[in-house]
Amino acid sequence: MLDGLMEYKSIIVTWLMVIGLSMFGGLADAIMRYRREGIRMPIHYFLLKIGCDLFLSAFAGVIAYLGAWHFSSSPELSAASGIAIALSGYLGGNAINIFATIWEAILKSKTGGMQ
Repeated sequence: MLDGLMEYKSIIVTWLMVIGLSMFGGLADAIMRYRREGIRMPIHYFLLKIGCDLFLSAFAGVIAYLGAWHFSSSPELSAASGIAIALSGYLGGNAINIFATIWEAILKSKTGGMQ
């Protein structure tokens, strides 16, 4: 009974760390990007944009975690998977585009250029 509860706790903590790492990377990217653009906007619009950026970074981090889990065959977070999760969160939507481009290139190589 206690072992099962500890296992669930470990899973929840792992997923919270994955989402937290990726959102932290996404927040850093969003702050730097908005400062670089220098565009003034109403606070509610700014918060909406930050919320969308955080959602995209969390999604990219979850995808990176699932990839790391697949290749390591272990749901445990390692230093390498933590780095991959934080970087994919930092890249946010760009990471999704990079994965899509890689997947498209793989499909083209397997099918001879036809999809």
